[in-house]
Amino acid sequence: MREPAPQTDAIPGFGTEAFVAARLPADSPPRRHRARPVAASLVIAVLLALCCVVIGVTRDVVRPWPGGTLYGALVGTWLLVQLALCHLEWRRQQRFPECHRGDAVTVVIPTYNEPPSILRDCVSSALNQAYAGPIEVVVVDDGSDCPQPDMADLLRSCPPRRSLYCQRLPQNQGKRHAQAAGFRRAQGEFVATVDSDTRLDSRAIDRALVQFSDPEVGGVTGVALVDNRDTLLTRLIHLRYWNAFCQERASQSYVGVVTCCSGVFSVYRRAFVQSVAERYVSQSFLGKPCHYGDDRHLTNLLLCEGLEVRVALDALAWTQAPTRLLTWVRQQRRWSQSFYREFLWSLRFAHRRNFYFAYCLFFQAALPLLLVYGLARGGVSLALGDWTVAFRYVAAVVLMALLRGAYGIYRTREPDFALMPIYGFLHLFLIIPVRLLALFTLWDNRWGTR
Repeated sequence: MREPAPQTDAIPGFGTEAFVAARLPADSPPRRHRARPVAASLVIAVLLALCCVVIGVTRDVVRPWPGGTLYGALVGTWLLVQLALCHLEWRRQQRFPECHRGDAVTVVIPTYNEPPSILRDCVSSALNQAYAGPIEVVVVDDGSDCPQPDMADLLRSCPPRRSLYCQRLPQNQGKRHAQAAGFRRAQGEFVATVDSDTRLDSRAIDRALVQFSDPEVGGVTGVALVDNRDTLLTRLIHLRYWNAFCQERASQSYVGVVTCCSGVFSVYRRAFVQSVAERYVSQSFLGKPCHYGDDRHLTNLLLCEGLEVRVALDALAWTQAPTRLLTWVRQQRRWSQSFYREFLWSLRFAHRRNFYFAYCLFFQAALPLLLVYGLARGGVSLALGDWTVAFRYVAAVVLMALLRGAYGIYRTREPDFALMPIYGFLHLFLIIPVRLLALFTLWDNRWGTR
């Protein structure tokens, strides 16, 4: 039996003829906003030297309890490096001039069984961008069980030079295939990928494109924040998202090696995504096709080609976080599986990138194992009636969380960052075991949350 043809619905009068890019004048070369890898290397070297001093001074304590003091010294140094580099990146981006581009942009929104109201809000936020250039929004339904909502009315209230194209795949094939269908349709010079449960800030695209003034930048991730902050869990996830983007990814951005462009909102050069679309879709691991980790793998393809990847700290996007603990744990397991799989894939080109790229990858991979080793040693000490190690672990978790939270309060003035110690214990007792489970179940490629 012949497969049914894909159902496509183009909004009349809003086709590709709307894409007439407003280029910058020929006598106005793009402004380059270069990071400072030499300064970054100096900061890392100084902090690592301080770490060695701390370990050396406390060598008598490290011998009996290597899991405790050594773990705290390594994590503390890593956190200090992050805070130093992310602050430098934040100050660097504050000096960016207003640079309003007019390049054509295609926004690709893959969707599967998304509630109609959330999907409409997502499409509306993409169409109503405060951006002077043309924007084409491509919605690709990956074979949902329910029909797509009618969205033609959204065009009547949006700015000019906007178009909307809706496509429905005949059967569910996975997010990558839905994105690839959108990439093939894309006409803009830049392609933005947006999750269907995301609401973009009105200047998200405009602010993300500022980073592309540097021709060596191939991809830019926006900052994902939580929209549904009405429970303690989602408030904690929001804090973690801010840390992940405005601290961890910002530190990587300073030297151009952001390890993961978020699927929530990221922007790429179209020429690149179309050139790697086949490799992206056909990725396999242990003989099985990959159905998760799409954002991290697409970023790895960029880094492997020698392009820089940055974060735009003022390109904001709000997404829906899991409201149930079990759903969140499943999501974390999937993300951890993609990290370990992509960590192995990254080994083929890590030597061609800068030191900080390898430093982040290897530290993140080793951290759960080091923590488990320390916990095991602490458990033995507790069984022998010694509470010193347990106290040190609790103190280390609280201290690291407070340091992260203090920087978050400094930058945002949000008092919720005082809750970071609670997230620290969630990370210790839930995420670390989930990461270990992910490490030993890499062959399981089920999606897990839908």
